[in-house]
Amino acid sequence: MKLNKKDLWALYEEVAREYNETPLSKTYGFECLCNQEKFDELCAIAEHLPDKDGVFVDLGTGMGIAPRFAKKLGARAITYDAPFAEHTLENAALAGIECHLLDFTQAGLPLEAETADCMLFADVIEHLVSSPRPILQEMHRVLKKGGAVVSSTPNATRLSVRVKIAFGFSNWPVVDDFFYSDHHGGHHHEYTSDEFQRVFRLANFEIEMFRLYGSIGTIAVPSLKLLGSRTRKRSEIGQGLRDHPVITLAKMVVVPLEKMHKPFRPQMLLVAVKPPGTSVVQPG
Repeated sequence: MKLNKKDLWALYEEVAREYNETPLSKTYGFECLCNQEKFDELCAIAEHLPDKDGVFVDLGTGMGIAPRFAKKLGARAITYDAPFAEHTLENAALAGIECHLLDFTQAGLPLEAETADCMLFADVIEHLVSSPRPILQEMHRVLKKGGAVVSSTPNATRLSVRVKIAFGFSNWPVVDDFFYSDHHGGHHHEYTSDEFQRVFRLANFEIEMFRLYGSIGTIAVPSLKLLGSRTRKRSEIGQGLRDHPVITLAKMVVVPLEKMHKPFRPQMLLVAVKPPGTSVVQPG
């Protein structure tokens, strides 16, 4: 779909305003703040949707910004999320999005082959407990020839990780977060830039675009405690301490280094295309 960046940004702002009035935002405090990183993701989606009758499939609903955006572009928007994410799906359904509870790590997608023009797999792959191969194969099956997956994930070798490890802190969720839980919703494997691209190539995709992006300067650090060994403790997420002297000093050092050296950047984005005439690698 060919829209200029100005119009796409205006559409993004419209989606954010509407979402911020929903129960998920009002009740749980998950506010959508427009940013360049998410906008780049949405632009990649728009680029791979046809002008009419497009089909967009989102795996991992979250705030549901992308399916809302795709629907406003005129596409049929479908989203899937795990059985413990009912509230995210109920919220997305308010915008007329087709919402389905499905553990897509355990079951195939209930869609015909070569149905989708574009799929989103944003900040999901790092949460997979087992190999990403089955779901990548399913995405390959469901996409039309020439269709694309837009995918993002944290960069395993980002500068913040290197600093924490150098000081003896772990980058992984603390055991207290999931010891008494039946579900561990944190990260199970974070990918290097080579790994992230390689798993898509192994599933017979071609990488159309890849880049490292983002900055710790745009991240609100919820608590000073999170600078230590409890860095990824989700239960402590709260009001960001953007102006705390320690945070300010750390960002003054880290942000210029991220700009100078791309492998230090915190996030990765790729667009992987299903080329004509290929078949998915079969399990073996």
